[in-house]
Formats: sequence, structure tokens, C-alpha cells
Amino acid sequence: MRDGTPRAEALGARAVGIIQEMRSFLADLDPETCTGGQAVELFKRISEMCHLGSTAKSRVAPRIEATGVWKESQEPSCASFLASLEGGSRGQARSTLEVGKALAEFPLLEERARQGSLSHPKLVELATTLASEPDAERTLMSGAETEPLWATKERCQRIRATSTRRDPLAATKRIRAGRHFTWWSDAEGAFCFQGRDTADRGALIRDRIDQLAQDIRRERSSSGGIGEHPRETDGALRADAFFALIGRLPGGSAESPTQRHPRSGRHAPTKPPPGRERSPKPSPPDGARSTDHPDMDDSIVNRPPRCNVIVRVDLDALLRGSPRGGDCCEIDGQGPIPVPMARDLASDSFLRIVFHKAGDIRAVSTLGRTVKRRLRIALAARDRCCVVPGCGMTSGLEI
Repeated sequence: MRDGTPRAEALGARAVGIIQEMRSFLADLDPETCTGGQAVELFKRISEMCHLGSTAKSRVAPRIEATGVWKESQEPSCASFLASLEGGSRGQARSTLEVGKALAEFPLLEERARQGSLSHPKLVELATTLASEPDAERTLMSGAETEPLWATKERCQRIRATSTRRDPLAATKRIRAGRHFTWWSDAEGAFCFQGRDTADRGALIRDRIDQLAQDIRRERSSSGGIGEHPRETDGALRADAFFALIGRLPGGSAESPTQRHPRSGRHAPTKPPPGRERSPKPSPPDGARSTDHPDMDDSIVNRPPRCNVIVRVDLDALLRGSPRGGDCCEIDGQGPIPVPMARDLASDSFLRIVFHKAGDIRAVSTLGRTVKRRLRIALAARDRCCVVPGCGMTSGLEI
């Protein structure tokens, strides 16, 4: 049996030398002496160094687990032990272990990682996907070094969704069984919350909140003077939209988001400015349901919900009942979903059918829509994200 101790000691000594050189490098580092171009090149080199260090750490981590040396500590698991060594989280340590095991199993992944061209987040995505679809290594590695992280994640999601080893319905059932919504208070006393749910329900929630947030922005822009308040972030408006949706208690007096000052919380005057008085609304016919609220007259919350969840599914996969190979079945801006879930969504949706071949839009069926509408659908089908080079945003797109 080969004795690896002397070699390991030599590697440890080299690591100490590299650390000392890095400390010397940091002592000499003076960013103020760099031009913009030099700073960019230096940042690239430092990023490459970080990638190499992350890869080296990932390769060593599985050995710590295999030898069982971590059991000598008071930590309950190897991930906890690694987290204590590096001062990180257990989640990060678990991903380091997973990447290390994948590097030992997949030679092409290990070769690219040793070159320092793959960041740790990319390695985590690739390792997770290869665990479910080992035969996709060459496909996954194609372009992974140069593409942005979001593109790698999107490709990995598609491959995992079409993996023959994965049961999408079983995964959906697990997600459904483990759905949750929790909340807590942080150190400043702020109300914090998080949750987990199935992709179809998440898409409906996301779209409803986004639509309402856009309505809130328009309402505030039209009711207040331009420049009166600083432009609020999308995240702040989504928080207001979420509160507006759940704040409508039966018979209660939930306030419209536009009835409070966005910063101080004080009530804003409800009387419209001169020249913008509202005409009285006609009473609803007998038997019709009125959505008026005494405290939320004409509120954007009471308007009919607009939901625009776009599901892309290839016809072959839809007819077959499951995706294969490069088949697509996913919610735009969210990720792959099981074909049965797409069928359920289609049962209560307005269908837009786009026929395409090799990426070219051949025909659009819009059930009586105009030509302009068809053009918009064709553009939406062709350009799934922002076409500005390097952007990749999938929300807030404009045609």
C-alpha cells in the first residue's frame, strides 16, 4: 500500500508557503495605483485564485469524512465539523462535500475545476446535476466555464427535470408534503418570513404580487407629485402588495397601500385633487357581487386579479406525459415542472400555441387575437430573457 504521509506533509508545507505569499501579496496590494483596466485584470486573477482554493478545499473534504477524524470532535456531523473549521455554515460545508465527491467521480469536471475556471456556485450546480444524471457530464461542461451562473443553473434545472433517474411527480409530492410558511423577528425587531411550496402555486403567488406591485407604483405615481418621494424599489412594492393582499379582513378596515405615506406611515388625504374628482359608481345589478370596500374605494387590491403565468411545454412531452432528452416543460422565470402539472394549469387557462422549428417561429394560434398580439407572443416565445448581451433578466421585460 502506498504511504501518502510524506507527500501529504510536503503538500502541507507548500500550502503554508502559498498562504505566506498570499499575505505578502495582500500587504503590497494598493488598488489606488491601478487603472480601471488593471483593476479588472487583477480582479480576474484573484477570482481565479479563489476558484482554485475552493476546488482544493472540496477535494480534501471527502477525505476528512472518509477517515472519520471528525468524530473526535464534539460536532454531530462532518459538515458541522467542516463548518467550524472554516467559520462558515453547515449548508456551505455540505455543498463542499458534494462537490468533492463529484470531482473524484467525474474526470472532465475535475479537469476544468483544476484550471480555476469554475466558481464554487457553478461547481455546486454541476455536481448536484451530475449526481442525478451522470451521463450528461460532457453536455453540462460545454460552455460552463464562460457562461453566467444563471445560464448554468437553467441548463442544470432542465437536465435534472428530464433525468430518467428522477420521478418529477414524486418530487412534487415531497415538496407538497413539506410546504411551509414560517416567520420570526430579527435583531432589529423586523418581521421576517420565508416559505416553500410547489412550482405552480409559487408561480401564481409570484405573478399576483408582481402585478399588484406594478399597480401600486402606477397608483402612487398618479396620485402624488413627481419627485415628491424617492422612487421605491421593486422589493419594497412587493412587500406592500403582499400586505395589501392579506390585509383584507372580512368586514375589517384594511388600508389601501395608497392611503398611507410610504415612508412615515401617516394617512394621506383621501380627497382627490381638483379636476380629478371621481364620478359616482353605478350600483351593481341584483345578484351581482360588489367588490367595493368602505375603506378601500376603487382600491387596486379589489380589482379582478390578473394572472399571467406562462408555461412552455413541447407538444411531444405534453402528449407523452413526461419530458425526454431536450424536451421543455417549465414555467417562465421559475424553472421546470412535471408535465401533469402543466396539464392541470392548462385546464383553466387561455392557450396560446406557438409552432416553431429549430428556433424559428412558424405559426402562432391565438384564438382570434390580432396580428399585433401574435407578434408579441412570437417575440415572447423567442426571447425568454433580456436580449442585451450579458443581462439574462427574465422579469420586467419590455417589447
